[in-house]
Amino acid sequence: MTDSRQTKRSFLREQGTLNPRPKAVQHESFRGSEFFDPDDLLQVKYEMLRHVDVDKQPISQAAQAFGFSRPSFYQAQAAQYRSPAAASKKTPVSPPLAAVLLADRRLVAAYEQLRSQAVQGSWPGAGLALIMTRGFRCWMEVCSQLFANEGNCTQVPDQPTPSIPSGLRGELVILLASMLLRRASQGVA
Repeated sequence: MTDSRQTKRSFLREQGTLNPRPKAVQHESFRGSEFFDPDDLLQVKYEMLRHVDVDKQPISQAAQAFGFSRPSFYQAQAAQYRSPAAASKKTPVSPPLAAVLLADRRLVAAYEQLRSQAVQGSWPGAGLALIMTRGFRCWMEVCSQLFANEGNCTQVPDQPTPSIPSGLRGELVILLASMLLRRASQGVA
């Protein structure tokens, strides 16, 4: 396992979003992809829900393809509409932003744009870097903060960026993502 991969796994573990069963994720989009990460529990759940809502696949097929049971699918589906404040003390609280994702259409649109870029093999922008190095939840937090400050978390430069050697690319992405996270946590747009 590469250092950047191990770093992301550690970050996901700290966030509480490390998938305990990444090998159970069998959906084709998660095979050999830098963008789709079976270790990222929130991304796996979002893609499972998307598989039913957008791709119109049966729930049982989606649950199985993403490594979940049907009851787990229904729990994830209910969580997407439940506000964090609505969770009772007896109910385990999901990461707060998981419920926000589908409630905030701007966030959905931003993710779908990044997803489309990744599927097409286009890798510009800090949003993709955040998802690939820090995970779905981190991207959601930063993007939500940017939206709160009326920013756009999917802006892509008009001109193509020069190619960076792959050995340096991972380190640069982590550095830039860390800088962006720090600015977002300080409330600086």
